Amino acid sequence: MYKLMLVEDEDLVRNRIASLVDWESCGFTLCSMAAGGFEAIESAGKTLPDVVLTDIAMPYMNGIEMIERLRGLYPLMQYIIVSGHDDFGYVQSALRNRVLDYLLKPLAREGIMEVLCRAKAQLDEQSNQRLNLSLLEIRAKENLLLSERMAVYELLAGDGAAGPEDAQTRALFPCFLALLSGAPSPASDARPAPFAGREDLLSTSAMGIISDGCAALNGFCLRFRGQYLALLRGGQGEVVAAMEQIQAELAHYLGLNLDAAITGEVLGAKALALAYRQAQLRLLSAGRGEKGRLYLSDETPPPRPAPSTARLARQMGEALRLGDDEALRAFFSEQTEALLAARPSATELQFGYAGIQSAILGAASWAGIEESRVFPLLPYDPLGDPMNVPLAMGRLRELALGVSGLIAAQNRRDDKALLQRILAFIHQNFHDHALSLEQLCSQFHISGTQFFLLFKREMGTSFLQYVLDLRIQAAQKMLLESDEKIYRIAELCGFGDAGYFGYCFKQRCGLTPKDFRKR
Repeated sequence: MYKLMLVEDEDLVRNRIASLVDWESCGFTLCSMAAGGFEAIESAGKTLPDVVLTDIAMPYMNGIEMIERLRGLYPLMQYIIVSGHDDFGYVQSALRNRVLDYLLKPLAREGIMEVLCRAKAQLDEQSNQRLNLSLLEIRAKENLLLSERMAVYELLAGDGAAGPEDAQTRALFPCFLALLSGAPSPASDARPAPFAGREDLLSTSAMGIISDGCAALNGFCLRFRGQYLALLRGGQGEVVAAMEQIQAELAHYLGLNLDAAITGEVLGAKALALAYRQAQLRLLSAGRGEKGRLYLSDETPPPRPAPSTARLARQMGEALRLGDDEALRAFFSEQTEALLAARPSATELQFGYAGIQSAILGAASWAGIEESRVFPLLPYDPLGDPMNVPLAMGRLRELALGVSGLIAAQNRRDDKALLQRILAFIHQNFHDHALSLEQLCSQFHISGTQFFLLFKREMGTSFLQYVLDLRIQAAQKMLLESDEKIYRIAELCGFGDAGYFGYCFKQRCGLTPKDFRKR
């Protein structure tokens, strides 16, 4: 049963409607009645009706004004309007307020009940839509897909070391990882006209084609660092056939001839980031030849990178976060000499280069640098001949220096904003003698070293000197403008001890507080 409130300013009409209608047979209970708009608004807050049956022409507040006010208070409430005027203006106002129906006076029992039955049918339909199980299942699948994508992003960004696996993460495996990459076809006649100059629409359409192909194998795709990455479940033959179909549709419909690399079966979260790197290396080693090729790898991704690769990636990330370009240049010089002396194989070199590049991109992501600002720094063929160590390391060094510049600029902007918040906090709390460097570090989640360097660089003084100057300035003002006792001024300005206040004041001003006040 739905609840209905009847609003009518004429007592006879209101009581006649209340007794005339068989409310329950229409699916309603008459929960309250009101003689005007103000009374209706008050009553609605107590009874919370689903539907309000109201006259339009009422004194003090007409029905449309009342509905507009109720709409702001109770957005889900529905309305049926009664009017003695067949006026199009009233009908327009009713439609604007999403009224269920519109009745003309004089009212007949059959007419009212017919309108109520239609209103109930509309309310039932709205309720059924909200409880539509098939629609809820679709939304649940969409939410699951979004959660899976977020889990993959975290695993890739964290190189598979994000922590213990949960049930949702474990459900992703086993699977095959496929990576699609390549620039759009330069031929103008290969690109459909609607996509001319709209790379965003082209990418969205490509994602749709790849997603449809992945769905056939209970998989999904996502966009990661400028490439399309797909996780597919099934046998290797099925995965290869699905990827070939995807490549064919991308070329036919969008003029995109993308290379694709399929790794061996990925059995767990820790192997996912390594499988991704393996696919990257396979595409890099393909060179600049014919596009639209499919590359397979039967290798099983190793459980973890070689120690040297892990160390290189860690050192690279630390150097970037420090933002010291000289340290970066020294790092690449030392590592280039070490690689030349070690004479690793081409595969080992490629794996090492990929680790360094991944660390550079990871540092940019950690610093909050948008991908669109990093990708222009990536050369089309970043490594060239892997055995040419000076060339490959030189290109990686330039990439690292470019990202370091972006991180430094980002940090400067972030540091200025952080410093403004710190200064505002100090100015609000300098009178508290318990204010300390440790308190500020805890408040703003920053280390003592970072705080010291930031404050010294931006303010040209130390935290202690800055707070002491604020307290002395406040004390000078109070000494001149008030009759407070000197020990009390010391307390109000953040000095826990009056003797220490006198010492600091004389050091700064050349006078004792007492002499300063006299002068």
